[in-house]
Amino acid sequence: MSSKPRADADAGTAEQSNTITVWVWKDHYGGLHATDTPRPEASVRHVPLPTEAGPLQGLYGNLTRMIAEREAADGPVHTGRAAFCVRIWEKPSGELAATLTRRKGCAAVTLALPAELESLRELHDKVVTQMKAYNVARKPLTRRKNG
Repeated sequence: MSSKPRADADAGTAEQSNTITVWVWKDHYGGLHATDTPRPEASVRHVPLPTEAGPLQGLYGNLTRMIAEREAADGPVHTGRAAFCVRIWEKPSGELAATLTRRKGCAAVTLALPAELESLRELHDKVVTQMKAYNVARKPLTRRKNG
């Protein structure tokens, strides 16, 4: 009997290993909103990380840069680079859903990534795991000077 709940818990953990947690809610005008911090009126959503190479590499590059900045400065990450876009929409059932990939009929919102180094590293590990699972090459983001 104890193995069944444990299997369910493992399945839930596996499902959430390639997601980012966001809280979404509707304001009194019917507008959709999202945040990376808990709110009493919000529903928790586990936003799937994108499976396409482009968004994954972009997210990986942003996380890598933010971790390096955090380590170098030993302070908060620059807010202009500490955010990513999440798109939120309402399903026909009235449920709210969210994704990092483009979708018709979505409201785009910008979520702040955590400034704490441990949270960034956990998110970084999730992205790397998914990149490996989908055979996406990890290319260093270097800028070339065309002289």
